Amino acid sequence: MNIQKWIVKLAGVSLVWAATAIALPAQSLTTLFNFDRANGTSPYATLLQAANGNMYGSVPSGGPRQNGGIFSLTSAGVLRPVFALNGTDGSGLEAPLVQGTDGKFYGVTSFGGAQGDGVVFSLTAGGQYTVLYNFCSLSNCADGNSPLGGLAEGPDGNYYGTTSTGGMGTGAEGTIFQITPAGVLTTLHSFSAGDGTDPSGTLILGSDGKFYGTTSGGPPTLFSITSSGVFQVLTLLIDNPEVYSGVIQATDGNFYGTSHYGGTIGNGVVYKVTPTGALSVVYNFCSNYVNGICTDGSYPGPGSLTQASDGNFYGTTTAGGTSAYGIAYELTPSGVLTVLANFDGPNGREPQAGLLQNTNGTFYGTTEEGGSSVVCTSGCGTVFSLATGLTPFVTTILTAGSVGNQVGILGTNLSGSTSVTFNGTAASFTVKSPALILTTVPAGATSGFVQVVTPGGTLTSNNIFSILP
Repeated sequence: MNIQKWIVKLAGVSLVWAATAIALPAQSLTTLFNFDRANGTSPYATLLQAANGNMYGSVPSGGPRQNGGIFSLTSAGVLRPVFALNGTDGSGLEAPLVQGTDGKFYGVTSFGGAQGDGVVFSLTAGGQYTVLYNFCSLSNCADGNSPLGGLAEGPDGNYYGTTSTGGMGTGAEGTIFQITPAGVLTTLHSFSAGDGTDPSGTLILGSDGKFYGTTSGGPPTLFSITSSGVFQVLTLLIDNPEVYSGVIQATDGNFYGTSHYGGTIGNGVVYKVTPTGALSVVYNFCSNYVNGICTDGSYPGPGSLTQASDGNFYGTTTAGGTSAYGIAYELTPSGVLTVLANFDGPNGREPQAGLLQNTNGTFYGTTEEGGSSVVCTSGCGTVFSLATGLTPFVTTILTAGSVGNQVGILGTNLSGSTSVTFNGTAASFTVKSPALILTTVPAGATSGFVQVVTPGGTLTSNNIFSILP
């Protein structure tokens, strides 16, 4: 479990309540892999789909060096270790990886490194691991320490992230930083009680070119920051500390996230924030309380929501469901929740990570506990797939950029593609592999969906690509 306790209470804001749930028999949930401590334990971070067609994930502990590691995974469930950490190069892999436009993976560890306060690292697909920066290298940890959220790549080719503690000035409680691929770190902002404290969710690149994230205390906020360090609080999320998940920006332009506790029942919510800062609640978990069980789930974990190719939101809760070990769910923007799968122990329990929708249409995720291994008291965790009938699509590695920027497009069976368009404007492109197209934002392009014409049909992106000045 994350070493920090989640205590969240939603109150003191204008809320729109929606509490409709539909319980369905479990969809096609398949356990692909069972961890057993020797290969790692307790996967925590959301999986990433990479340009080579495989998925990548991490475990924060266990493995051959006992400090966790990074693995690759095929859609069929073949798992291969890529790199094992030894502590001096980092430990505590709880944040998701990001793949940059240079093809490398970038990430952070919460602990380990030269000072024991976490690192920023890069990793090639072949397993070459490089520590780019050791946190708390400056006096009084003015550069921050203990990052919990993942990195976001900007259109400038640099990476942006947060630390949960440390910073410049008296009373600083967390930072926002920029780091170059070569490891030059710049602190853009230090948090204090006036603008929120203890950020832990992964930053996202918004449609306006700003980065957006959340703080877990101080009180919790949704904030934005530019690449030059201009910081703004968009809204106060709640009145009590510790919201650990970040937000996503949906195709309607609004931001969506979850809280672990709070809401009318107290078991967590899905909330929405407009670009102008208006906060409302989309769904209250445990709205369906039957015979002492929250059948619609409770206590969503730190993993962010996913907006899938059908426009609905997908996620997990750490508890509730028929066995009280958590659920996977679908939620419409209007607040109708459908239980897709119940975790029961043998198929996993207590998922902390969000769901990844692979471009083949299927969802993939992990559970922190459960599975078939008896080495761990409650199981060492699993990797699973969840098929819901959604069809293939494409997605862009960056979600915003300017004319002339190179953009990677991920997909399935892209060989032989004949057209790439940005909201209808044709772009030049190169098919690098069946899973990757490289293209350039064309002159005259406007914000909208990206489409790729393949021999099997036209594939549309699940995200809007925003054109920046």
